[in-house]
Amino acid sequence: MVQIFSQDGVIKINGAAQAYIKNVRLTINYNKVKAYDDAGEPDVLEYGDATYTFTAEEGYENSTLIDLVLGRNKVDVILYPNGVTAGEDKFTLANCLLDTDVGYNRMAIITQNVSGEGTGVTKGVAP
Repeated sequence: MVQIFSQDGVIKINGAAQAYIKNVRLTINYNKVKAYDDAGEPDVLEYGDATYTFTAEEGYENSTLIDLVLGRNKVDVILYPNGVTAGEDKFTLANCLLDTDVGYNRMAIITQNVSGEGTGVTKGVAP
């Protein structure tokens, strides 16, 4: 399992920003393919299928995120690990399906978390 932590990120559809997120965690996890010999010793250990997931938070309720989830939109999630959106590393999680939860407390503080799973991750440099 690989985890990448990011200070900032953005959710995009067709290249257009839909929502901004913070405290993002990207997880890449591979299933392991195992086979054993007749003596019960490991004979094969290979990487199997991968899953690409993320979790993030918003400091306030963002109806755009709720609309994206309700609309079953596939989105790209762009992560900026150094919190810098130009000239630094970025990771793009493609074709994500989103989940979200919104919380309210007695002091009217609203929090929103968003998570999802995508089809793959690419690394690049933010323009």
